[in-house]
Amino acid sequence: MVRKKLIKVTFPDGTVICLSSRTETMLSVLKKIEEDKLSLIKIKWKHLPLVSVNQYLKFGEWMKPICPGWYLNTKSTPIDKYQQLIEIDSQLQLGLKIEFDYGFDAQDTVVKKPFSTGNLLVKMPDSEYIGNESSIDTFIETIWKLGVDDIMRKGLTWSDRQLITKNKMYDNQVQIDTDRWLVVPMYNKEKLKLLRVIGAMLHQKIEVSLI
Repeated sequence: MVRKKLIKVTFPDGTVICLSSRTETMLSVLKKIEEDKLSLIKIKWKHLPLVSVNQYLKFGEWMKPICPGWYLNTKSTPIDKYQQLIEIDSQLQLGLKIEFDYGFDAQDTVVKKPFSTGNLLVKMPDSEYIGNESSIDTFIETIWKLGVDDIMRKGLTWSDRQLITKNKMYDNQVQIDTDRWLVVPMYNKEKLKLLRVIGAMLHQKIEVSLI
């Protein structure tokens, strides 16, 4: 059996991270780093910050959450991720040992956390399911899939606020592209209701539930 190259990262405290997915390895490494250090990462990727508080629309599902409020652009090759980790280690002076080679054993014990009670689950018209650990991420990904500009053209509002604006106008907005800001309801029941309204307005048959 041909074994693929894996990224193996060893921390000074002895922690080893080496998963079968190079993306998950990189995310796990970033999750172990103290959150206040994420802002010190100054790496550009595709002309935008590699690690960002913004979710960029053009990279869609490639924007993966590191922790609440921080995202990683994962649209890169395995060798890119290896080099990015080396640069992150250099910038933050973490003292990591980073290897990229064949023959490493993936840590099969790493399991994704189950959904928390009350999280959103969305079934799209093509039967694809969207359900992330964070309901905010599920909400935003669904908006992406339905079409940000299509929704914006409808002029939808929520709590007397324009749902999508070109500039930040309200405290409860999240930047989802260079000039697109989305209002995100605070409670999951409100997110559910809003997604159903948007689906109906766009004539898209989506099923939204809380699990």
